[in-house]
Amino acid sequence: MDISDGLVGDLRKLCAASKVAAGIRADAVPLSQAARIACQREPGLLETVLTGGDDYEVLATVPEDRCRSFEAAARAASVSVARIGQISKGSGVKALSSEGAELHLGRDSYKHF
Repeated sequence: MDISDGLVGDLRKLCAASKVAAGIRADAVPLSQAARIACQREPGLLETVLTGGDDYEVLATVPEDRCRSFEAAARAASVSVARIGQISKGSGVKALSSEGAELHLGRDSYKHF
């Protein structure tokens, strides 16, 4: 699915529809150089990066036993992919810091209305 309403919020929708939970590692989310620098200078911007809209990227879940073949197919097609987290039993989405602590976000996605 696309993440045009924000990574965390759109992942939450995907998890709710699939009846699973997810944990994402904020430090594994690919960022532009400008976004990386901005977040280093102002750590509070990480919430905007994880929850803001209009980032037209694609989010997919791939079973662990198919990750290598998925990544190989992506490389063959010159498509960049990044593993940013893991799906598990349960519900909800947790964003984790590089140290593994849960990030408490004030929102999860762009709100249209």
